[in-house]
Amino acid sequence: MGLNCANCGNAVGPGVRDCPFCGNAIYNNNYVYASMTLSWEDARRGGLHELTMPNLLHPLRVRVKPRTRSGDKIRVAGAMFSMADESVMLAPVEVVVHVERRPLWQPLLAILVCVLMTAAAGVGIWTARRSGGRTTQQSMSTTISTTAPNPTSPTDLTTAPTQPVQQTTAPTQPDVTETTTPTQPDVTETTAPTQPDTTETTAPTQPEEESIIMNYELRPLLHMLTEEHLEIFEAMYQSVLDFEESFVFEEPLTEDEAYDLVLLLNAECPELMHLDVYGDWYYYTDTTTGLVTSVVYDYCMTEAEYREKYEACEDVIESLVAQSRGMTDWEKEQLVFDYITENCRYDKYVNYCGTAYGTLVQELAKCDGISLGTKWVLEEMGITCIMVVGDPKDGDEGHAWNYVLLDGEYYGLDVTADVSKPGEESPVMHHAYNVTSALLEKAFILRPIYVDYLYSPQVTTMEKSYHALNGSYFTAGQDWRPYAQAAFLAACADGSGFGLQFETEADFQAFRQEVDSVLISCWRTGGMSGNVSWITWSSDGFLSIYVDITIT
Repeated sequence: MGLNCANCGNAVGPGVRDCPFCGNAIYNNNYVYASMTLSWEDARRGGLHELTMPNLLHPLRVRVKPRTRSGDKIRVAGAMFSMADESVMLAPVEVVVHVERRPLWQPLLAILVCVLMTAAAGVGIWTARRSGGRTTQQSMSTTISTTAPNPTSPTDLTTAPTQPVQQTTAPTQPDVTETTTPTQPDVTETTAPTQPDTTETTAPTQPEEESIIMNYELRPLLHMLTEEHLEIFEAMYQSVLDFEESFVFEEPLTEDEAYDLVLLLNAECPELMHLDVYGDWYYYTDTTTGLVTSVVYDYCMTEAEYREKYEACEDVIESLVAQSRGMTDWEKEQLVFDYITENCRYDKYVNYCGTAYGTLVQELAKCDGISLGTKWVLEEMGITCIMVVGDPKDGDEGHAWNYVLLDGEYYGLDVTADVSKPGEESPVMHHAYNVTSALLEKAFILRPIYVDYLYSPQVTTMEKSYHALNGSYFTAGQDWRPYAQAAFLAACADGSGFGLQFETEADFQAFRQEVDSVLISCWRTGGMSGNVSWITWSSDGFLSIYVDITIT
């Protein structure tokens, strides 16, 4: 597969860093390189700018910070490129900024204005006024009031009615009862949750214009919105931060457009955890056109409660970020996974279960809350993490999971699949750790926004999955017996256990049928003494098995 150079347009081969025709930077196997030229005024002011490239499917919206200088680099989490074989590639982009020289007349004009102002002040016509026969100096006082942004409680969205009536049809809530826990019963977990760092933090103030959306650079789905929809989304984001009761669209939207924007407020912005998408939110439509004219929000927290809960989340996140310093992105992912699976328990009935707060502080959450908590922490570590939502193919419960960008490639991560229920203790099986899209989507259908409008990464390899890297992933027809025997003997030495994952249903079922006889034979021929017993935990959805060993 190849790309076209953004500078000269010539086709170049895959993995080429510099264009052989013009020398422009292209790609380094992690980032697609591009350049952007700004006027001095645009670089000083900052803001959103569009960047086009020959193979780019949609213009890339790049947020430039105020006072950007030549040579500054801006990294954008993802852009969609068409490839030579007609496939589509989602890749992060690194933009190098070039700033044009400041026009000479501008500093001269500034000096002239300064001189005139000074002269005016000297004769009393700039800052003084007459009052009762005395000259009174004027002064100006400006008060700036800020409010903290509010993290949202995302999960599923419901399809609101077309008339100005309160929404009553609730969407399928993304739950994972059928795929979260293995088939065997669990035992009470006694691991105490890690105490959050106590460093004093304050809830964020309202974002400035150039950074209205938190971690915007790490949220590629927002970069795929049209310019019109992004402007609307930013305004809605601000209105939710301000705890406004409703939002009126300047130009009416279709029901699908309004629904998709609310879904993104939920799925892309874990910090907006006070927005209750399961509650009584609804919208109004024009009775003539059927278009949506406004949305009425529902909040699950007051502003004071939000500030308190936001700061509590920040304490946990800052502690984890501090622990992650010096780690690779792969190690950071493992750190976040371990923390959540050790401390959080699956509960879909408690308050805030669909929020990052539920995962990180309350430590009781369901799939969307767990996915949002994972996303928020990884973003604060500088890693792009997408949350997607799917509806069930069978049954009435949807599900949410993540895709994590590591070394320029996306990998599927479903932390919920390894989170135990309260009062139960099931082994961490790592069966949804950096796996394929097909495995994660086996029981679910992605919501239309990810298929028809935006994008959901399609991961086709298990090479970086936990079990593949551990040597415990078995492709079709591969003999699992030597590994199982060696792992069994090692587990008997310390009373632990071992897990396996299979590519095919046939091999998975064969293991289940033969595992007892294979392990008994191994025990007898291995010269082991004492009594051994084991419990087999299995997940039909992920074709994985964990053998928990007990020696007496």
